[in-house]
Amino acid sequence: SAYERGWPVTIQKKVLHIGWGAARKALDSSFTGETSAIATRTSRNKHMTNDLLGEAGLPVPRSALVRDWPSLQKKVQDFGWPVVIKPTNLDQGVDVVPGIRDEIRLRQAFDKVITHKAGAALVETHIDGDDHRILVVNGRFLMAVRRISGGVHGDGSKTVMQLVDDVNADPRRGTSSRSLLMSIKLDDEALSCLKEQALTPESIPKTGRFIHLRRTANIATGGTGEDVTDKIHPDNRVLAERAARILGLDIAGVDFLCRDISRSWRDIGGGICEVNAQPGFRPHW
Repeated sequence: SAYERGWPVTIQKKVLHIGWGAARKALDSSFTGETSAIATRTSRNKHMTNDLLGEAGLPVPRSALVRDWPSLQKKVQDFGWPVVIKPTNLDQGVDVVPGIRDEIRLRQAFDKVITHKAGAALVETHIDGDDHRILVVNGRFLMAVRRISGGVHGDGSKTVMQLVDDVNADPRRGTSSRSLLMSIKLDDEALSCLKEQALTPESIPKTGRFIHLRRTANIATGGTGEDVTDKIHPDNRVLAERAARILGLDIAGVDFLCRDISRSWRDIGGGICEVNAQPGFRPHW
C-alpha cells in the first residue's frame, strides 16, 4: 500500500519504516511505534487480562491461576466441568487444551503447562461456541473471522492419512512462519483427537464427516478461517472495541467465543478468552 502511494519504504533490523525523518512510521509485524509497552505486557498475561475485562463488566470465563495439583482440583470442583487449561503467557494456542471433562486429561494438560517458565497454569470455565478473531485498529472494529480447527473432510474412500496429504498439497500450506496456512501433522495431538473420535490414521471416514485433528482453531496450528466481517452483530463489535480500549492497545486481536457471531452476546452468551497485543493477520488473509 505504501509503494502504491509513492511513500518511501525501508527495512532496518526487521523493522519496517514507512516515510522519512520525524514523520516516519515504524512497524514490527503488528506492533507499531504507538503500541503501549504496558498494554502489551498486560494482554500477554492472560490471567490479568481476564481480571481487567471481567471487572469492567465484559463477558469472560471464570478463571484462576494454579501452581499445584490440589489447588487445581479444588478450582475445577468449584467451576464444574468442562474446563480449559492454558499457559499464562504464550500465544498461538500453544499447549491450550479446551473441553476437559475428566481428571486424566486434566492432569496431562496441567503437567505439561506447569513446566513452562511461569510455573503456573490458568484454568478457565469452557465456553461452547465457535472461535472468532476480531481485529480492532485505533479503537475501531476492522474485520472478523471465524476460525476452524485443523482437520479433514471424509470422502468415503480415502484414509485419514491420505486426506491429510491431500490437504497439505494445497500450495497455501507450508511450515514457514510466513506461510498463508500451516501444514497439518499427524502428531500426538492429532492422534489423541482421532482416538476420541474412535478413529486411527488408517480409518476411512464417511463422506462429509469432518475429522478434528486439533483442539484449538489457531491458524498457526493448521486451522482455516471464514470471513464474517459482514455478519458480526453490533453488540459483539462494540464489545471487541471496548476490550481493546480497556487494555490500551492500538492494534488488538480479540478472541471471542460464541455460537453465532450474527447474534448479540447479550442474547446467546459467549465470552472473550484472550486479547492479543501483536495479532497475526493470516486469519484475515
